[in-house]
Amino acid sequence: MSSTERFLKLCEELEKAIEGDHWELAEDLFAERGRLIESGDLSGMTPEFREQVTASDARCQTLIRQKQRTLVGAVQRMQDIEKYGRQDR
Repeated sequence: MSSTERFLKLCEELEKAIEGDHWELAEDLFAERGRLIESGDLSGMTPEFREQVTASDARCQTLIRQKQRTLVGAVQRMQDIEKYGRQDR
C-alpha cells in the first residue's frame, strides 16, 4: 500500500471513529496521519489527492462541530435541570 493510499485509509477510519464517538481511536488516527505527513512520504501529492484530503478534513471538522453542539446542548440541559429541577410537562 502506498503512502497516499495509507493516508486516505487513515482519513476514512478517522471519519468513522468520529461518527461513532470513538474519541481515543480518533486521536490515535489523527496522530498517525500527522506522523505520515511529517515523514515526507506524501511530497508527491497530486491535485486529486489534495482534494480528497481537503474533503475528508472538512467532513471531520463538520462531524466534530456537530458532536460539540450536541455535547454542549446536553451539558446545558443538565445544568438547567440541576438549577431548576425537572419540569416534565
